[in-house]
Amino acid sequence: MSCWGGTEKATFEQDFLLQKDADIVPVEVKAGGNVRSQSLKAFCDKYKPAAAVRFSLLPYREQGWMTNIPLYAVCNF
Repeated sequence: MSCWGGTEKATFEQDFLLQKDADIVPVEVKAGGNVRSQSLKAFCDKYKPAAAVRFSLLPYREQGWMTNIPLYAVCNF
């Protein structure tokens, strides 16, 4: 998903956008060792979603602005 707003020319690419009740939850999936979520962070900074999720090889961890969920648990989300 690419979003442009106002005079900014920034791109906020997300792997998935899920609807949970009335909220939109951005989801990023990282299968490799690099788990930096620059586009997820930029999306969250601009649109202030109630929740954000990253699926990766890392263990479960809540980071305030985002929750990391291990890839093996994706079917439980």
